[in-house]
Amino acid sequence: PDTSDIPVIFISALDQTADKVEAFALGGVDYVTKPFQNEEVLARVATHLTIHSLRKRLMTANAELQKLATVDPLTSLYNRRQFFDLARSEFTRASRYEHNLSLMLIDLDKFKVINDTFGHSCGDRMLKRVATCMKENTREVDIPGRLGGDEFVVLVPESTPSHAQILAERLCQKIPEHLEKAEGLDQAVTLSIGIAHYSGETDVILDTLLERADAAMYQAKRAGRNRAIVWSE
Repeated sequence: PDTSDIPVIFISALDQTADKVEAFALGGVDYVTKPFQNEEVLARVATHLTIHSLRKRLMTANAELQKLATVDPLTSLYNRRQFFDLARSEFTRASRYEHNLSLMLIDLDKFKVINDTFGHSCGDRMLKRVATCMKENTREVDIPGRLGGDEFVVLVPESTPSHAQILAERLCQKIPEHLEKAEGLDQAVTLSIGIAHYSGETDVILDTLLERADAAMYQAKRAGRNRAIVWSE
């Protein structure tokens, strides 16, 4: 793997078409027959090094474009579009195989006050730290994203309501602690989290979960903020 992208030029006294075809089939980029001129070989080497360099630059540019299309530039979490693409795929899998999953909607309490009091640069730093803390306290299979502003979301596959609530309560504890320690704020920052659970109901779709999580989040705010609530009938 470490050398697989190095261009290979064959130099051989074998000059039949079948020999050249076999060389190209094995991964060669060029074929020079003997006897050869040094200048020709050097010219071919230079050409293929140029092509190789351009290909690497193109791959890097494509990777950067892919990142821009899927990742939120401020927090490096999945952006809204990519989150819902992944969430729909995971929801389809859960529905097909009758697996459980949970959706958590997270909102920073009174974030506008933070922006107005300490400035938007402080607010941006806080959003980045929230995202970092979310990554550190969720599993690799979980799907965290930023919906916009100070609103975040996490899809939690293979989870029960109690498991999702434990995770949400951990975030309610860890994120404010992390922000207070990092920013040295004299004003506490808290979270309101709404949780919706899916366990194979035929009348539930992903949008239903989002609406329920949103309702539970506003219930958490009405109940005094700084808490996680699981949606129920």
